[in-house]
Amino acid sequence: MFVVPAMLAACAGQPPEPRAEDRPSVPTAKLDSAAARFMANRLLDDLALSPDGTRLAAIESRGAEDQIVVFELGDPVLEPRPVVRERRADRDLAASRSIRTLAWVGDSFLVYAIESALRSEEDGFARPPGRTQRPMFQQRPGVGTRARKTRLYATNLEGRSRYLAKRWRDADVSQFQHQIIGSLPDDPIHVLLNYQGRAIRVDVRNGGRLTVEPAARAEVASWAADHAGWIRAGHSGRGWNRHHRFFARRSPSDPWITVSDYDPYSEPGIWFAGFGPDPSRIYVFSDQASDRTTLHEYDLATRRPGPPITADAPKESDVTGVLLAQADDRLLALVACSDRCGLSFLDPALGRSWDRLEADFPDRNISILSRSRDDAHWIVEISSDVAAPEIHRFEPATGAHTKVFDARPELAGLALAPMQTVRYRARDGVEIEAYWTRPIGVEGPGPVIVMPHDGPDDRDHWGFDPVVQYLAARGFSVLQPNYRGSSGYGRAFWLRGHGEWGGAVVDDVIDGAASLVASGVADPGRIGVFGRGFGGYLALQALVDAPASFAAGASFGAITDLEILMSDDQRFVGRAAVDEKVVRSAGDQDGDRLSADSPAQRAGQIRAPILLAHGAQDPRHHEKHADAMEAALERAGKSFESIRFAGATQEFLDDRDRIAFYSRLGDFFERHLIGRTVAQGDQTAPATERQAGP
Repeated sequence: MFVVPAMLAACAGQPPEPRAEDRPSVPTAKLDSAAARFMANRLLDDLALSPDGTRLAAIESRGAEDQIVVFELGDPVLEPRPVVRERRADRDLAASRSIRTLAWVGDSFLVYAIESALRSEEDGFARPPGRTQRPMFQQRPGVGTRARKTRLYATNLEGRSRYLAKRWRDADVSQFQHQIIGSLPDDPIHVLLNYQGRAIRVDVRNGGRLTVEPAARAEVASWAADHAGWIRAGHSGRGWNRHHRFFARRSPSDPWITVSDYDPYSEPGIWFAGFGPDPSRIYVFSDQASDRTTLHEYDLATRRPGPPITADAPKESDVTGVLLAQADDRLLALVACSDRCGLSFLDPALGRSWDRLEADFPDRNISILSRSRDDAHWIVEISSDVAAPEIHRFEPATGAHTKVFDARPELAGLALAPMQTVRYRARDGVEIEAYWTRPIGVEGPGPVIVMPHDGPDDRDHWGFDPVVQYLAARGFSVLQPNYRGSSGYGRAFWLRGHGEWGGAVVDDVIDGAASLVASGVADPGRIGVFGRGFGGYLALQALVDAPASFAAGASFGAITDLEILMSDDQRFVGRAAVDEKVVRSAGDQDGDRLSADSPAQRAGQIRAPILLAHGAQDPRHHEKHADAMEAALERAGKSFESIRFAGATQEFLDDRDRIAFYSRLGDFFERHLIGRTVAQGDQTAPATERQAGP
């Protein structure tokens, strides 16, 4: 159980109605002004400071249009100048297109990627005439036709844009052109790119390319370059498969050294963190020395890691990142995360400047978004649970800062609901950390939504969360449990989630709801559950396993059938091996647990009404999961509503769709949780309501 103190007094004021041209056509729900305010895209995203520190580039995405804008930071009045525009014609398959990546090359060019749906005929996956078999590189990737493609472009500041891979021999399969390694010092026309297992140098003026690291390795997911632009490390990402390899070398003329080769799902190990100023030494993360992730200097000559580098990082935290000097790879600070993330500086002068910044913004999260080449100018984001993000320019030499803009100007002046870190005990005694948010001025038991995060090994953090704030504005308290298997709590806690998808992990969600009732802050008859992706799976499975505990449930992009997931994952590199460790329990050789832990195969046990939503272009969780759940609910005569978003993936690429979904979600929970007390176990099942999305 946990105790929550009284909240602050409510602040008057209603958000303005959205403009008529910004309102999507949604036949199934009236859009509420809170959804338009909280769920619109940020004003600008993917902020990138030019190497000389004078200009800021960003992606602006609102409704039907994405554009890249650039503005001069020295101007007294900031006027973003559009450089590239991409327009979505319709909210169907064509809407599944967006600008996704942005980086400077010198001070005069920008590179960016456009991501869109990958289709068989136009992207090289159809069998050529006269061929009886497809070449290996033309095999259809992913699940069904829901793979994605990215195409790399460059533009100068006048907006003259070019598709860089137009003449590349193998560009007909145009996936993964967005993996930018970085630009090169003193080279204003080339960019380094991860592409098909190789590192290549690309001329942004004409797309000419040169292979820098030709040793294509299937196990290498990406390459890394040091401050001078030399490719000196190659590694597979943790979670890519169950065989983690990491290579490094002192210089391009030296042989590769295998630094690590291990199964992260069965044993602790080390993985790449960054380079150092001494070419013979690099930085690595490790969970070999303790349950927590620590940072070490690794000697390539002796092939041994040194002792942990701690700075002033809290003991009960994981080191998740490093801040290196851009000029020489000198270690400046550690990024350490517990319930919130912070910087622990090793450079005393920088540490003093950062302390002055933090003193001006007490109890805020401050993160670095971009830096100039000489580290003289930084762009930082400042926010908290009750303060929407602000973007500031920070001068490390003096500690001075200047506000550039509000990331969410529509929330300016609006009182937000405080978020608290709380803890409760699961039924087997494991302590679960969670975040608890109540609407301003609310006391006593009321309607609550339990919201497990996507994952399974992600986590929620304390701070500003637009979904949480939107639900609080609609009158709901929100509990966000970091169930077992979540990252940030040590290796042992992460391993506790393996093989427990439909077991202890779901119990953690159910037990979170029970702790609210026991603490007297939730009406036992007005508790809902909602999640996205894996969190959506947990929400639906909680409705199956504890039908009397929840009055309503909702999901977006949820896994609904583990057998479908395992079958589909056979077509992804490495995923099947991971599933055998993470999804399936040790004693489930015949798949009995897969069936029992699949909401679509146990829909008859659900009592609560459900709202199902799915993106038709989701490449990870195919919409067949939504099909299976709908069919099962229909057979069982259960109450449900269904929405499909033709252009959405695992996220909403068009914020009009996001606004429409959350407006519908708020209305759904309001009908079933607010304004009346529902006796436990007494939910009825009216006729099925299935309606198409906008």
